[in-house]
Amino acid sequence: MAAKTELKASGSMKKILNSLSLILFWFLFFVLANMSPVGCSWKNENISPASISTNGKVTLSWSNVQGGTSYNIYVSTTPGVNKLNSNKIQNAANPITITDLEFGTTYYFIVTAVNDSGEREISREISYKVLEIEGFIEIEDYFGRQDFTIFFDANSNRLSSQEIKKLNRVTQLILGLSDYKVTLNGYTDSLGDYKYNKTISVNRAAVVKSYLVGKGIKPEKIKIKGHGATNFIASNITAEGRKRNRRVEISLLTIN
Repeated sequence: MAAKTELKASGSMKKILNSLSLILFWFLFFVLANMSPVGCSWKNENISPASISTNGKVTLSWSNVQGGTSYNIYVSTTPGVNKLNSNKIQNAANPITITDLEFGTTYYFIVTAVNDSGEREISREISYKVLEIEGFIEIEDYFGRQDFTIFFDANSNRLSSQEIKKLNRVTQLILGLSDYKVTLNGYTDSLGDYKYNKTISVNRAAVVKSYLVGKGIKPEKIKIKGHGATNFIASNITAEGRKRNRRVEISLLTIN
């Protein structure tokens, strides 16, 4: 009787083992069927694209402007940034990190210095293409005024093709402002007498004004001043230094 019971128990165990083997077989079949044939890694079709970073950021820094109490930044995805075609970041810290920039997109920036009279200084335009997670624009003199200074040959008030290109960029910037004032300060080198230098400095400023007005700048918004042989920015000993002193500086005040 005991032997029959033992045999019966052994038969039940075989049934249990067979059932477990069948379950294990189908489990392994399911696992293998859903594994990648290369490297045996899990399929990832259902991973959300949101888990992959698609944004970048850039840090801007600039030289502080004397008298500037705060700074605004204007950002656009098209060149020729101005107040009308861009997004404004008001009271920007220096430096500032701008985030959520799309990879592959080129952004354009200008910085304005603000005082009690409004936005009185505008930086040159800087471009940045987002090709990495984080970028940096560290410019020693962000408010470099190369495009705001027009140079002249000796004894001439003629605008060269290079200076006309500068004026065209300045015109594009000014026309994008809602309100503004422009002052044109004319200077000469140290050669020549006082009266001649004073006259030609006024004439050079007047030529620049005439060009700006011809491009659509309101004449009543432009003031000209001739200073003659003063406020040198280079030595008058060399020809190159004298050329840098023969100039008209464009001072732009933007009004909120």
